[in-house]
Amino acid sequence: MDAAKDRRKHQTFWLVPADLKARAVLRWYSKPRELDIYVVPVGTGLQWKDVKGLVADCFKVGPQNPVLEQGQSVIQMERMSDAHPDPNSILQGSEGEEFGPKSVTLDKASSGQYRIYVQAPPLSNQMPVMEGKAGQPCQDKVFVDIYINSLYYTTHEFNAGYTKWWYVGYFLKPDGQSMQWQPESRIVTYDPANCIAFPLAPVLFSVRTAGKYTAQTEFSDLKYTVTRVEYAAEQACDARQFCGLTCELMFQKIGVEMCYKTLSQVVPTVSAGCFPTYVQGFAGGSNVSEFCPRICKHQPCALHSVVAAGFVGQDSQPCSAGTCCLEFVSSAEGPECKAGMENEVWDQTLSRALYLPTAYYYVVFERNGYVTQLKNIRVLNKAQMKVDVLMIPMPLDSKEIIVVLTWSAAPLDLDLWIITEDGNRATWWDNRGPNDGVRLDTDNQDGFGPEVITFTKTTSTGRYRIAANVYSANNGVNSNDERTCKESDGDVCRFQGLETVSFYGSRAPSLVAKGGETFSGLLARSVMPPGKTQAENLTAYAKETAHSWWLAATVERKPNGESLINTLNQVPPPAPGLFSARTCLCAQNVCAATCLHV
Repeated sequence: MDAAKDRRKHQTFWLVPADLKARAVLRWYSKPRELDIYVVPVGTGLQWKDVKGLVADCFKVGPQNPVLEQGQSVIQMERMSDAHPDPNSILQGSEGEEFGPKSVTLDKASSGQYRIYVQAPPLSNQMPVMEGKAGQPCQDKVFVDIYINSLYYTTHEFNAGYTKWWYVGYFLKPDGQSMQWQPESRIVTYDPANCIAFPLAPVLFSVRTAGKYTAQTEFSDLKYTVTRVEYAAEQACDARQFCGLTCELMFQKIGVEMCYKTLSQVVPTVSAGCFPTYVQGFAGGSNVSEFCPRICKHQPCALHSVVAAGFVGQDSQPCSAGTCCLEFVSSAEGPECKAGMENEVWDQTLSRALYLPTAYYYVVFERNGYVTQLKNIRVLNKAQMKVDVLMIPMPLDSKEIIVVLTWSAAPLDLDLWIITEDGNRATWWDNRGPNDGVRLDTDNQDGFGPEVITFTKTTSTGRYRIAANVYSANNGVNSNDERTCKESDGDVCRFQGLETVSFYGSRAPSLVAKGGETFSGLLARSVMPPGKTQAENLTAYAKETAHSWWLAATVERKPNGESLINTLNQVPPPAPGLFSARTCLCAQNVCAATCLHV
């Protein structure tokens, strides 16, 4: 027999009983997975009972509650799908193969609505989301067939982007009239505790890198995991203190080492004179990682649930012809990128948008070769929301330290400086280096950062000062065509508050935990106190922000290549009327060494 002519075709046929019931049939193909179908009765005026005859607290029919009934009215999970085919099957992924079906029925339904939802459950072997736009690679092809009085009525296909819940539509049974079907086919988030579904706001991710953005930069496989959390509980968790310090302030003072210690072990570092009072549920032997899970483990403090997960997907404006520029202009040396038209952001396409209801969320971003990042987002309305994500490349060598300056108050031009202890050499925007092994990688002039400087593996032994300078607070241009910031301009050349200098690198087991693994990621950070724009109480306006220079930290490079980071948070608050020793007001770059000398 000629094997080439031996072709088989797999077909699936449905036999629908002639039982006069309304019916919704869920089916899918293109890849094996698990999907669930639900029915939620709304406005029926009935006290529905579950399969045990108990009055249901939350009216719904689904995998965990297959039956609701009241009198003659019955809503029932009619059929659950068989186990998915063997992944190694020769038919696996073939175009004609369908997975499922799962079906629900309505029998002698009373007046009201019966809403049909499809959910991607959070199982260990799959992402808890559906992927729309059928026909494209790695996209789900999901269908719901609707039957009324046993007769086929219509089919709905899911094609609305990434989502956990798909609101297909509802059966409508008016008083004294026959059953009807009303399509909805929209993305929602279903709240099983309250049996309601909310319209969602589209959330798009805009990804930048602290490294060099090129045509080879790739974030389509950047994974995100979205966790819904209780805002009040997380705020209370953030506010709880140990020896007078919140988790954030503890991290600024101690760094990542705190995550590998118990609360009692950090007392000498936090405050030598502290007599700790422990928060309920914690004791001296409690791990700091449990007390501060968001910083140490990228996890929320309170009860939470994963509502979506997926990948960012393709760039909406990808680099073309090997270049990342949106518009070119002519010059004597040939075409060059027009100022401000550099394409250095990976913007998610609208078809890949994540849809979320009004709530508070943590989003974790993960990709090989980059430091895991955690973003807090709060969705307040149905308008489209863009979330900026900064991914930090993992240092290429264990001796490298990547220093990143970011800010959020306004689009300013801040500069990151690395200055030698004697003040004679500096790495900054006009002297990028490498200088003694220190190199400026990124100089951001009109946004929110990042400014990036790397201590390479060849950095010379010695002590270095890490400083930030407000070079231009209004992006103004003077008569000499130079961005400028003048003391006489009032607050325009001062810090706005919450400017952040972060340090990324590796720590050997001896520095974090005996017998532990080498840690790679965020080692430490220094944060400018809130300024006038952030402080809820204007009396909390920090004196540190009333300056143009900020000494954020020092780094001591040892002969063995180890780097000791000191974020200088042990400096006591300034006396009334005096400036902090870590900040000063100096409008000219030439005075940097004098201004920052300690």
